[in-house]
Formats: sequence, C-alpha cells, structure tokens
Amino acid sequence: MLTLADPPTALFCFNDRMAMGAYQAAAALGLRIPEDLSIVGFDDQQIISAGLRPGLTTVALPHLEMGEWAVHALMKLIQSDGRDTVEPAVLPCPLVRRPPIPSGDADFAAGSPSRVEKSTQMSLTANAPEATLRPAQHRAGEVTEWPMVPAC
Repeated sequence: MLTLADPPTALFCFNDRMAMGAYQAAAALGLRIPEDLSIVGFDDQQIISAGLRPGLTTVALPHLEMGEWAVHALMKLIQSDGRDTVEPAVLPCPLVRRPPIPSGDADFAAGSPSRVEKSTQMSLTANAPEATLRPAQHRAGEVTEWPMVPAC
C-alpha cells in the first residue's frame, strides 16, 4: 500500500502490533513519521504504543469494563437457562494521543506526556452464536463490525 503511485498519508491500524509493523515498513521505505506518514493504532498495548519512536497515538480498549460486562452477561444467560437476552453496552474507548499527531495544544509539544481523551465509544453485544465488538457510529450508517475473539 505504501508503494502505490499515490500512497496514503495516514494509516489506522487494527491493533498496535500492526501499527508497529507499519512503522517498520515505513522506515524500510525511507518514510518519516509524522512528516510523510501518520499512524494510529488500536488497543493501546502500552509496551508497544509507548515504546515506539515517535510515540504511537492509539485508541485504548476498556478491558476491565469489557470483562465486567461479559461476566454479567454470562451470569444472566446462565441463571435464565438462556431465556433472557443481554442488552448491548456502550463503553468509552479513550484516544491516547502521543506525539507525533498534532493537537494544537501547547502542552502537547514533542516530549510532553501522553494525553487521554474520551472521544470514542465501543458497543458490546452478546448475540448468539458470537459476540461482536463494534465502534459507535460516527456518521450515519457507518459502522464496522469485528468478531470478538479471545486474546492469545
């Protein structure tokens, strides 16, 4: 993708590990981050997102809240022998901004600590046969859906 005649100027990666690979691919092609390419990750794997240079801006998943919701949903289904349904939940997914994405704020200059913004939400549903993790709608009709699978 980065070798196309008209390559993208920004990438939103499925997770921070893929973003790390995008950093490596950009470096191998002689591209500079953020001058030539902006990269945003998803899931805030801090050992990756905080360790990349320049720092990786990423969307953090609310793992604790997701786990609590899943346990409550499972208990409700078990106690009702599967007769009850589980209501979807919308959980905040903060944007963790690290340089190089410009913010326009003086306190976000290069080298300053990360800033967390609560600007994104995820919705959780438990519909048979599999649960799904979906980003909240940002524009009418634009929702992408991913299967929710256990982390390895």
